[in-house]
Amino acid sequence: MAELPKSAEIVVIGGGVVGCSVAYHLAKAGARDVVLLERDQIGSGTTWHSAGNLTWKPNIMADDLVLYAFELFRPLEQEAGVEIGWLETGRLFLARSPDWLALYEAMNGQAWLRGFEARLLTPREAAVVHPLLDPSAIFGAWHNPLSGRLSPANYTDAFARAARRNGATIVEGCPVTGIETGGGAVTGVATPRGTIDCGAVVVCAGFWSKRVADLAGISLAQGGNEHFYVIMDTGERLPRDLPSFICPENLIYGREEVGNFL
Repeated sequence: MAELPKSAEIVVIGGGVVGCSVAYHLAKAGARDVVLLERDQIGSGTTWHSAGNLTWKPNIMADDLVLYAFELFRPLEQEAGVEIGWLETGRLFLARSPDWLALYEAMNGQAWLRGFEARLLTPREAAVVHPLLDPSAIFGAWHNPLSGRLSPANYTDAFARAARRNGATIVEGCPVTGIETGGGAVTGVATPRGTIDCGAVVVCAGFWSKRVADLAGISLAQGGNEHFYVIMDTGERLPRDLPSFICPENLIYGREEVGNFL
């Protein structure tokens, strides 16, 4: 177990995939004394049961960030010595109304402007791409090739290992019990194992970020959203590279999962 440092330039709170990525990028950029605090074990919060899906979409704030993630996969694997399990499958965006089909037509145009060979599909063409699809249930679909999935646990582990190799310190089993401030700025982070003097804090606690922000007197507009998933045996094992699908109109997505249908 890593010892708790007395001070740090930056403290990252939360050892999920976001926190480990932040610690890695800060250390890689040359930040001194980056310390990541995880209350339990790396990746043990919401990260471990993440779906691991990653899809590029035009006209969203993070579209360039997703493209950067795609470019980072291989270098990160080499730097960390961990395979992240990236599998590029593509994704079908299903339209069950003319309005959604028009939206996908616009997205398709943006994709081609960026040089990505996405394509619009008729219902029958979409059913060829995904054999479980009933073509009579949709108006059409958009096939986005820039989509796939990875292992959330491995991805997080890769960021953590690479962060350490770039000088970051990761302390597990160390919950944050307080955030000390003075003069409108952060001055330290309190834990059961002592206090770290620091000048900046990055909150990456996922579902628990509101509780952490409360420690600093900051109100974070965050709440939980319950959902569920079902894994179905379709009779024949599905190929691993079967495109995933998403239908925002029905708040549902699906993909292959160990030969079955999630």
